[in-house]
Amino acid sequence: LCELDECVIMACPTCANTTCSDASQTCADPNKDPDSTSDWTCTCVAPAVGSATAKVAECVCDECLTSTTCTDAGQTCYDADKTCPSKNDFTCECKPPSIDNAVGAAAVCTFDECKVRAPNCTAIGQYNLQ
Repeated sequence: LCELDECVIMACPTCANTTCSDASQTCADPNKDPDSTSDWTCTCVAPAVGSATAKVAECVCDECLTSTTCTDAGQTCYDADKTCPSKNDFTCECKPPSIDNAVGAAAVCTFDECKVRAPNCTAIGQYNLQ
């Protein structure tokens, strides 16, 4: 049985695919049949995430993909800086009608009825005292 792993250095060093390792990524060849070429993948090394077939992957450090801090608290997660090694700069944001957010941690969500119901008061000519 003849196999061709496009990620492994073979008898011919100039034939080896070092694209992934040159970019500090891992390489995997899912089909080692000699007739199956260009199906190798580059995968980013943790904490970065990303993969690509037959080329270097675009790696991002999106903490929302690797942390459950926000989702465990029932909140929405945003990570404005996905560059590596950016850490603990994600934002947890409360879901409406609650308000507030926090950076690097779950937010303490509050419900301000005056802010939420203000349109109801003004619609009938009343003032909302906050």
